Amino acid sequence: MTFSASGLAVTNDVNSCVTVDGNLATITCAGSYYMTGSSDDFQVLVNADTASKVYLYLNDLTLTSASDAPIYVQSADKVFFMLVDGTVNSLSDASSRNKTWSYTDESGEAKVDTTSAVIYAKKDITAHL
Repeated sequence: MTFSASGLAVTNDVNSCVTVDGNLATITCAGSYYMTGSSDDFQVLVNADTASKVYLYLNDLTLTSASDAPIYVQSADKVFFMLVDGTVNSLSDASSRNKTWSYTDESGEAKVDTTSAVIYAKKDITAHL
């Protein structure tokens, strides 16, 4: 996934696990996702099934969301943030939140959520340097 001022280029997505709608990229499958480049208003949503392990490789990534958290982990078994050696990565969130998320939790109950961090996670996350 390469971010730029003109949007997001997704390459090597053989299972069609990344969808892009405007300034939102949604990851729906287990796997490894390499993120690089820069965008001043984009968000990545991890919404995979509860058995999925998702690896996000940050490789000289500068990602800002003007309205929310730049990375929101809504559903997965685990998400691993892999910080590529020798790179500098920067994430910036909005100073106020104006977006709400509707989803169904594991028990089938409807929920509404508002993010409150640069990386907002409903599931386990791990960072590897």
